[in-house]
Amino acid sequence: MGEVPRGHSHGGICPPRSTAQIGGLGVTAWALPTESKKMEQHSSSQYPRALIVEDETMIALGLEAHLRELGFGACDLAADGDQALSHATSNRPNVVLMDVNLEGNREGIEVARTLRETCDVPIVFVTGCTDSETIQLLRSEVPGAPVLPKPVWGDRLTEAVDAVMKFRMS
Repeated sequence: MGEVPRGHSHGGICPPRSTAQIGGLGVTAWALPTESKKMEQHSSSQYPRALIVEDETMIALGLEAHLRELGFGACDLAADGDQALSHATSNRPNVVLMDVNLEGNREGIEVARTLRETCDVPIVFVTGCTDSETIQLLRSEVPGAPVLPKPVWGDRLTEAVDAVMKFRMS
């Protein structure tokens, strides 16, 4: 995983997504049908993209495999906050799976907050840190983001991604 070049100047760190104009609002829409568990895309030019921010390689690869089963055409992997922001700069994600503890600290919370503010992207936390202090901090810094405890089972991940994607569309 090499560093992704920066250099987009679209007002924030994230380039704009391809969107359709509906009532003056830009809309990008994907749905997760529960029967096929495949992401369906309403535009033939682009598949949904995920950003997985996880410093444990095997967990990251497992999450990537599950998202690809859901129909995500691209999954960028980042092991730390700098890589995550760099990936989001050049390839705006439709959803971010975020570990809380990256390289021994709670960097994931701050990175998630930054990504939400600058990219307006839905966040799903995937973490081994489920103590009440951490959960309270997550809820105050990134309100409404689902929190999935590790290990993550496929159905829980599917439901969480489905929920944040549907929320983004409404």
